[in-house]
Amino acid sequence: MEGKFEAVLHDDYYKDIELCWFSCGLIADKKEAAQIIKKLAISHPMSNYLHLKRVKQFNDELHVLIKRVEDNEDSMLFIEGITQIYTIQVPLKKPLTRKQFIESQKFWNCHFFEDKKLEKYVAGLMFTSEEIERHKCYMKLAQDEATKIMSPAGGLIVDPEQDIILARGYTNTKWHPLQHAVMKCIDEVARLQGGGAWNEPAAVNRTSDDKRRISVDIDGTAVEQESGAPVEKRSKIESYLCTKYDLYTTHEPCIMCSMALVHSRIGRVFYIHPDPFAGGIGSRVKIHCRTNINHHFEVFRMHDFDKKDLYNE
Repeated sequence: MEGKFEAVLHDDYYKDIELCWFSCGLIADKKEAAQIIKKLAISHPMSNYLHLKRVKQFNDELHVLIKRVEDNEDSMLFIEGITQIYTIQVPLKKPLTRKQFIESQKFWNCHFFEDKKLEKYVAGLMFTSEEIERHKCYMKLAQDEATKIMSPAGGLIVDPEQDIILARGYTNTKWHPLQHAVMKCIDEVARLQGGGAWNEPAAVNRTSDDKRRISVDIDGTAVEQESGAPVEKRSKIESYLCTKYDLYTTHEPCIMCSMALVHSRIGRVFYIHPDPFAGGIGSRVKIHCRTNINHHFEVFRMHDFDKKDLYNE
């Protein structure tokens, strides 16, 4: 089966629209519409509902929103120039996607500014065919990493600008309880930058030559490249361990590993298998989407990619 990519976005992008009740009325004389709207803006401002257009035309009539009707509130209003006051359901929040916008329009006209990048992510169309093949290739190598000691999970950290693998790792909690594949990959990147917490050979799974790195050809062939110098010194802005790097991991990172990815400033994360018990970027929580953290990264789940798919169908 051909694999597909799912962008793991904030839940708000997938929610059905919420509705609330508003009082609404018919403008008796359309020539007075502008003056009536000005008066309503003062007497009944809609500062919390700026996504709603104040006026909607039904056939040849103008209907105007007056105010939100709270639970158990008397909706009877008397406003000069407005007749046939009634209650109507309208969208509570602004639409974030075109799908939500189309649904919102069925109830009341809304303002909507389309984010073309977001729409591609929602539709799963964010990568070219060449990029997809490269992502599959890297994930194949992450799976290979897991098979070294029949580990539960394997991972890679890649510099996408140079197309070079910087770190590889597999889960080895028998050696150390924190040695998840993701943590080992981050630690190896730290080692390349002169740090690192775990000693050789348990934590490092590169070639025997510490000065060799690996890049991947588009056909899926792993090619080792000489690198006689450590990773280039990064600017102050890029001084965090994994700024702009990609992580490929066979399994969704746990909450601990997800927070480590926040602190190391990873750029993107790709995974295949969700973790319904401890998953930190999709299953239990979506740490990368939380508004109260100081770094956000993109997450993609690769569906229908088993090992034979990754090695070319």
